[in-house]
Amino acid sequence: TWKVSGDDKLAEFLRDPWHYYDPKGFNAHYLQNLLFFDLGYDSSTDPDSPVVEEYIREVDRRFHLVMLLEYFDESLVLLKDLLCWELEDILYFKLNARKGSTVSKLSDELYRKATVWNLLDAKLYRHFNATFWRKVEAYGAARMAKDVARLNEENEKMKSIC
Repeated sequence: TWKVSGDDKLAEFLRDPWHYYDPKGFNAHYLQNLLFFDLGYDSSTDPDSPVVEEYIREVDRRFHLVMLLEYFDESLVLLKDLLCWELEDILYFKLNARKGSTVSKLSDELYRKATVWNLLDAKLYRHFNATFWRKVEAYGAARMAKDVARLNEENEKMKSIC
């Protein structure tokens, strides 16, 4: 499962995933549709099967909010609102965060290949990304911007004190 040659292992793997992927191999579930697997579904389900949409609807019914890492502050504001918390309840420190400059961006081609390889996860993400932005819209764009700015200000204050 993990024997990929070359310097750019991700690009090499995505060039021909089935050459490297053994669905029965040790920890094979880490290599395809991991989100789907983590939610308790078969990560090898045919992406075109109607059951995929049912699984996504099931997850949607189970969770009131799916937070998006790339919109972490906005996600926290929605969580605060959902749980009737105060701003102080969502303040946080960034610890052990990778610097943005060390994260390599995928080329359009690699992004497309990764999406095709992880199509179940891509469908799940698309659904919850759209759901997230509907929740932001319902919350109010101006209100969200104000609350995110306030969260950032309070986080900075806390960082200077601690």
